Amino acid sequence: MKFLRGLWRGWSEFWAMSWWGKGPVLAILAFLLISAIGSASGGDSSGDAASNGDGQWVEERAREIVAKTLKAEPTVLVTVGAAPSPVIVVPSPTVIIQEPEPVVPGSTFGDGIQVVGEDIEAGTYRTDGGESCYWERLSGFGGSFDEIIANDNPTGQVVVTISPSDAAFKSQRCGTWTRVSGP
Repeated sequence: MKFLRGLWRGWSEFWAMSWWGKGPVLAILAFLLISAIGSASGGDSSGDAASNGDGQWVEERAREIVAKTLKAEPTVLVTVGAAPSPVIVVPSPTVIIQEPEPVVPGSTFGDGIQVVGEDIEAGTYRTDGGESCYWERLSGFGGSFDEIIANDNPTGQVVVTISPSDAAFKSQRCGTWTRVSGP
């Protein structure tokens, strides 16, 4: 059954290609069809394949199909501007653009480094804590000890006030922080 699904998927992807991609493949298939008809009706190259009447018609028809296939117009996709979200193109003239949700600094967050003003708003946050909880208020992103404004390794419930002048807040193993009041 997997083979049939793979065969169907390949067939579907082939027909979804532009005519510039399908044209050479169809031309080769037409050539093979003409060769097979020639071989089945006698097999030599003296022109006997056309002598029974049907071979000539099939050969002419195959040449017409190949000529039309190679003259097909290409499919063009135009994207205007840089899209921050994925653009989904369906095999029709319809284009669907998904707009990203606006980024709003959250009122809850977990472990990691949160940039003040981008990832989180300044204010007072609370967590129930966790085993080996550690947090830092940071004045910069260089990683030096001089950039640590305040830090703690508490047990149990923790309340921290993050100032608007803080660059970031770092938290490890503290669980979820919830904003309880503004700056």
